[in-house]
This record gives sequence, structure tokens and C-alpha cells, in this order.
Amino acid sequence: LAAPGAAGDDGQVVAYRQAAASLQLGSPLTFGAVAVGSTSAARDLSVGNSGNSPLTINAIQAATAPFVRVGGGSCGNLLPIVVQPGASCTLRYTFSPAGVGAAGQTIAFTSNDPSGPKTASLSGSGVVAQLTITPGDLFVGSTVVGVPTSPAVLTLSNASAAALTVQSIGSPAAPFSSVAGGTCLAPPFALAPGQSCTLRYVYAPTTSGFHSTLFTISSTASNSPHSVSLSGFADGPGLALS
Repeated sequence: LAAPGAAGDDGQVVAYRQAAASLQLGSPLTFGAVAVGSTSAARDLSVGNSGNSPLTINAIQAATAPFVRVGGGSCGNLLPIVVQPGASCTLRYTFSPAGVGAAGQTIAFTSNDPSGPKTASLSGSGVVAQLTITPGDLFVGSTVVGVPTSPAVLTLSNASAAALTVQSIGSPAAPFSSVAGGTCLAPPFALAPGQSCTLRYVYAPTTSGFHSTLFTISSTASNSPHSVSLSGFADGPGLALS
């Protein structure tokens, strides 16, 4: 064979491509805003070989808190990792912020790529999830003894940048009760950033006067638990409401 750059029998220059692996990383891996004290959904980092020779990864820097490498990636958990030319596999990571603010880490990969070690970046932001309940004190209505009120609406809202989970909703004491027609699901249920839902309550007094009750809503928000007040007023049977 002609040497690289030499003329062949037909007078054309023959070029040879040296066999080499080329590590390609699907970086940056961004987790976005995640509530403090919770764990993000797992995300996959792509590890590819754009070269023409098998890629052998001999070392991967360990992730440190708040980032964790978890199982489930197609690259497997044992070194060395071998990736054939044109192929790829994945490594899986999660983000569990312990405090508010941005976090990041650079993960170094050592392989037989002749260009040397390469890095992938992980990033995310810890935020505080806040559940807003409006109104905080719900006056359900005025009625007469034995006549239930029309349903009054309580709204649960997530105005923060992180998802939250409503874990439990207490039951109010009689003469108050929850009724169907609200948009909130049965707990536990998630509220995404900017999402809200409603609960509906009625007041069905059996005695006259002012009545009130408290119940608790628990969530993964930082301001949990949440105390909710319901109140109503009843005139005696046959009396006109003022």
C-alpha cells in the first residue's frame, strides 16, 4: 500500500485515518428548580463514541451531594465501560438540594480518547416550595337551622418554582363537611409550579348561633402544616336571616 499522502496507481493521493476513540458527553445535565429536602426525577447523561475505534472509559469522577449517581443507566455500574464506534449509553443522576440556591458539579471522565480527559457538568437550584390557601379563614355562610348553605370554595395554590405534594387534608367537624365538586384530587397529590385546585365545604347547622372549626392540611411545602378555619352563622328555625 502507498504511504499516507503518496500517489496511488491512478495518480490520486491516498489518505489514511488513524483509528481513535472520541468521547462525546451529553452535557450540561440540568435539573432545574427542585424543592429543598426533596429529590428530583432521575436524568440521564449520554456517553457516546463518535470515533472509529472502541472507547474505553477507565475512570468516572464520583458525584457528590447534592448530586447522586443512581442505578438504571445503560452504561452499567462497573468499570471499564466500553462503547463501540457510533454507539452510546447513559449514566443516571439525581439532585437532592439541602438548601436554597444554585448548585453545580463537574464530573471528569478518563478514557482512551487521545484528546485527554473530558468533563460533564451537573446543575440545579434548590428552592422553597410554598402552599398558599385562600381564604385562610373561610366564612361558609349564614343560614337557618336545618338548611345547609351553598358550597363555599377553598383554593390551594403553588406559587413557588418547585413542585409540592399535598399529603393529607383533615376533615372539618360538624356542622361543616366537605362536598364533591372541587378540583383537588384525593391526597396524596402533586401541585406543579403555578398550579391550583379547589375544595368545597358546606355548613349545615342543627343549633343556632356562630359555629367554627379548624382542620389541618399537610404538604411537602416549607410552610406545612397549614391550619384552616371554617365558620358560619345560623338563626333559629323559622327566623328570618338578618
